[in-house]
Amino acid sequence: MKLLMENWRRFLNEQGEEKVVVNKILNVPDYEQFVSQLGDAVNDPRVKAVLGSGLKDGNPGDETVGVSGGGGPCTQFLPIQNEIDLSKSLGYAATKPALVPKILQGGPISAADMGGSPIVSASDRYIVDGHHRWSQVYMINPDAAIETMDIKIADPEVALRAMQAAIAAVQGVVPSQEVEKGMNVFNMSSEAMTQWMQKNLGDQFIKLFVANSDAQDANGVIEQILFNISLMRENNKPVTDTTRGYMPQTGDPAQINKELAALKKGMINFKEPTE
Repeated sequence: MKLLMENWRRFLNEQGEEKVVVNKILNVPDYEQFVSQLGDAVNDPRVKAVLGSGLKDGNPGDETVGVSGGGGPCTQFLPIQNEIDLSKSLGYAATKPALVPKILQGGPISAADMGGSPIVSASDRYIVDGHHRWSQVYMINPDAAIETMDIKIADPEVALRAMQAAIAAVQGVVPSQEVEKGMNVFNMSSEAMTQWMQKNLGDQFIKLFVANSDAQDANGVIEQILFNISLMRENNKPVTDTTRGYMPQTGDPAQINKELAALKKGMINFKEPTE
């Protein structure tokens, strides 16, 4: 352990002040502060380079992350973020209703089905990125299977930190998105959700839902979706208090592939080396 930490300190000293900056960020205990500081620091290309040099630190193998195809029924997964925007979730299916029959028939729903970007999960248990795609399927059919790209990290916060560091190293920024005020399905009223669905679920969505389910009409479709949301709230509660603004935004499919490949190779510095 002594030699390992000496190697780590030598790695920092040899590469300059930016290494010290990265080290301090990695040790920030509060996750949201970690994201904020990472986002500010990565504007320096030297810091970005440090984040991608995990193979050159005191323990080159300590940040290698297993990555493989994953997936399962929506009910298998737990959201990490505590906000899901109804319009960004169910709104996708509302505008692209051709996917509804496949979801109601159980899937599996692939990245290609939802625009090309894979859902990223951790230990086939937690949703790291893709909450709105996961929840969209859940709201229509909780038992439908989704396909994911899974990173083998059991702790949800460690998974978030690793993914954010990979995003910073690949994209050179730490992007964020917000949930529209009043649209979080975890605390919206049934009345508000009903009003949104009455306004936004078009005739084709209703027709396809009815044709592939026990619902008889638009009211029945809305009742089924509300029931599914109640199941989500009860059985698939968020595992952290992290808001959407601090969640990983992995980018387009090419960027995601680079980020996951970097994690798999151990290139991303997201922790100090350990014994």
